[in-house]
Amino acid sequence: MVKKKGGRIVLGWHLWEIPGLLLEAEYHSVWEKPSGILVDITPQRPGFEEERILFVPRRKDHLPKNPPDNIRQPLSDDPDIALMCSLKAQYVKLSSQGEPEKTPGHYRLPIDVARKIETVMAEHQAVMVRLSEKYPDQFRA
Repeated sequence: MVKKKGGRIVLGWHLWEIPGLLLEAEYHSVWEKPSGILVDITPQRPGFEEERILFVPRRKDHLPKNPPDNIRQPLSDDPDIALMCSLKAQYVKLSSQGEPEKTPGHYRLPIDVARKIETVMAEHQAVMVRLSEKYPDQFRA
C-alpha cells in the first residue's frame, strides 16, 4: 500500500478486550496515509470490528527479527481463560523452534516438537469448545 499510495508503515500493538474475560495485545502494523490518518488494512476476525480494537504505535520504527508473541491478560478467574492463554504461548514457543524453509512462513520442525504442537493444539481446541459453550457471544470453537 505504501508503494502504491504513499505514506508509511507504522509498527505498534493492536489491543482488544473480550469484555470481562481477556485483554490481548498483538504486535501489528498499520498504514499511515500521506495525510497522517492511520488505516488498518488487515482483515479482522469476525466479531473484532475496528471499533473494538485500539492501535498503539511503538516509538521505534524498525521491525524486529522475531516479532514478540501476543501479550494476554486474563480478566476473569475462569481457569479455562488462563489455560487458553498458556496454550497459545506454548504454541508460539514451540513453533519458533523450527528451521525456516525456502517458502516464506514455512518451517521444518523436529518430530518431537511437531508432536508437542499437535498435543497443544488439541488441548487448545478442547478449551475453545468449553469457552464457546460458557461464553457463546465471545468465543467460537
